[in-house]
Amino acid sequence: MELEGLKRSIRYLEEMMHIKIKDLVTDRHSSIKKFMRTEQGTTNHLFDVWHVAKGISKKLEAAAKKSGSKDIRPWIKSIVNHIYWISSSCGTNGDLKLAKWRSIVNHISNKHENHSILYPRCEHPPITVDRQWLSEGSVPYKRLKDIVESRYLLVDVPKLSPVYQTYSLEVFHSLVNHFCPKSTHFFYPTMLARLSIAAIHYNENSGRQQAKTKTGEQRFSMCYPKAKKGTEAVVKPKKTATTFVYVTLIKQAVVERRREEFTSYTSATGDVHVYNNHHPDHMTSTFTPFRKIDLIQRHRSRFQRQ
Repeated sequence: MELEGLKRSIRYLEEMMHIKIKDLVTDRHSSIKKFMRTEQGTTNHLFDVWHVAKGISKKLEAAAKKSGSKDIRPWIKSIVNHIYWISSSCGTNGDLKLAKWRSIVNHISNKHENHSILYPRCEHPPITVDRQWLSEGSVPYKRLKDIVESRYLLVDVPKLSPVYQTYSLEVFHSLVNHFCPKSTHFFYPTMLARLSIAAIHYNENSGRQQAKTKTGEQRFSMCYPKAKKGTEAVVKPKKTATTFVYVTLIKQAVVERRREEFTSYTSATGDVHVYNNHHPDHMTSTFTPFRKIDLIQRHRSRFQRQ
């Protein structure tokens, strides 16, 4: 469904809105990568850093749980921070991103020079405190190196998005779940109306600033990241209160439309009947058609006695 949604969105923007897409930021979904590579070659396909960092973190955590590899765990947070730094410091230079990323293999073994031609040495100041360095050739070093130098990861690192990310879209999807719970079925017109309300609500409140106390100090809220299972806590900026001005505007628009355009209930619902008959094609419309009666005749249960 992610791929089909992307195809319909691109088709709408290019054919209906006449918008030329120059850059597109997504996650690392394999089918989307193939579609962008084969069907949208003129569009610059970039990857959201959070999704890449999350995938790397999971693989490192899994490796750290293996026998003899617990020394990987202290490096996980540093490696995740490193991938964010690579994205923000290299701009659109994919080769430099890759060179900085591969320098991790030397850094974790306390080697900070002679990484590559593009990135010859680490940029951090001299390290005076003792760290849990990994011995080159050790089991944890080999397992960490296999993850860092994964063939698929080395292809994706140069495409890290330097500026734009999918965070705002993730927030909007979370808001959509409030107006359109996945556990409830909605027909297309109802679903579209609820999505419209969710978009209006998001547009009104997405730019909220961080709340402040009466003395002018910025406010924060404490939360426990789900992935840390209660072992760590972080603070997040507390935003100003949510507003619902759009509700009043919608009510006013309904009243004005009733007074100016529709004088009766029948005339008001005329457009609704036409609108309800407009549905996009189902995803199964492109599948090979079968006759139900033929499928019933050839159906056999595995537990059916002969």
